Amino acid sequence: MGKKNCHPKYKFVKTHNDECDNDEVEADFEVYNTTPTVLNTTTPTLLPFNTVVYDDASAFNSVNSSYVIPFKGIYHFDFESVFTVAIGTAVVSVLYSLYVNGVPTVPPHVYAYGFTNSPTGGVNTDTAVISADLSLKVGDVVQIFAQGSASNVTTSVAGYNFDGHLVAIAPSTV
Repeated sequence: MGKKNCHPKYKFVKTHNDECDNDEVEADFEVYNTTPTVLNTTTPTLLPFNTVVYDDASAFNSVNSSYVIPFKGIYHFDFESVFTVAIGTAVVSVLYSLYVNGVPTVPPHVYAYGFTNSPTGGVNTDTAVISADLSLKVGDVVQIFAQGSASNVTTSVAGYNFDGHLVAIAPSTV
């Protein structure tokens, strides 16, 4: 018995990591950044990505760090960031948001840390993760923004990565 299609309006597709030999549509990407990025404390900062690992549909725009949706369908996105905060800093929070067409689409993810009791000198490092499934149309623009609550918040040298893939394609685009 085959897999049940829980989304009858959509056709499931091959992903970048599939080992299947089929001619399904592919729309996968992975990008990352290893250069520390200082976060703005008053407005969200668009996170730049300086390395494209793969981009099956040639849909990632490295100039404005955006993924432009190539096919109407359901997409899955993951974002992970390793960031550092100077030890001895008061309560610090980092707000990460996944934007579609310039608007936050899922509840923002807030990571708050109080380091007032930490010894002075050095840094604290932590990881933030966002995962989301979104129904999108051709031309939608997906980006990641972050905002810090203190001027000393930067992403660490370990940086951050953003990836996504088309899970199911709308039948009108097949």
